[in-house]
Amino acid sequence: MKVYISGPISGLDRRLVEKRFQLAADWLERIGHIAVNPMTIEPIPGCGCPPEALHTWACCLRKDIRQLVTCDAIYLLPNWHGSRGARLELHNALELGLEMFDAGARTGPRAVNGRTLEPAVGVADYILEERQAA
Repeated sequence: MKVYISGPISGLDRRLVEKRFQLAADWLERIGHIAVNPMTIEPIPGCGCPPEALHTWACCLRKDIRQLVTCDAIYLLPNWHGSRGARLELHNALELGLEMFDAGARTGPRAVNGRTLEPAVGVADYILEERQAA
């Protein structure tokens, strides 16, 4: 299954956000899915943002939604509720009929619609495993 990762980005430490999204991507790939990590999606050529500046929120959302629509599911990272971009991505996913999985659920990545990616292991467990191995 091709799974788009969604979660809060704006206003957070970029290095921590990149690590969080990469850990989720690694975990999804480890259990056999194709992960689409918005932190690694290239901006749309000719977007109009100054070359020396960070891309605007709207520019980033445009490039991300272009990839989201090619996916089978959306994987919501913890605290996605507080992210306007993640809420918009979820809205698009719902309208397109994508499967939805919530990594912030207390028992692992429960699906918003009742299905799970894997019943007992979630991205939080994977992050803990990574920390213990380091």
